[in-house]
Amino acid sequence: CYVWEDPKHLPEFENAITLSISQFLNHSYKPNVKYLYDYQKKAIEFSAVKNIDKGEELTVNYNGLVKDKTPVWFDVE
Repeated sequence: CYVWEDPKHLPEFENAITLSISQFLNHSYKPNVKYLYDYQKKAIEFSAVKNIDKGEELTVNYNGLVKDKTPVWFDVE
């Protein structure tokens, strides 16, 4: 699951948990999917940033921006 911590845009919630496709997306510095928060709908929109082959793992950059190389909080293989 994904913990959405954003008190600035979701003041009525300290955080939220999503149970969606997001729980199956792993981190990559070369992701094939990007995500965008839709604060009005309280949703996360996912879209491909390149052609994805059948059976290919879906990955996002956990930093938010596709090209952001900032280290994440865990070891990356």
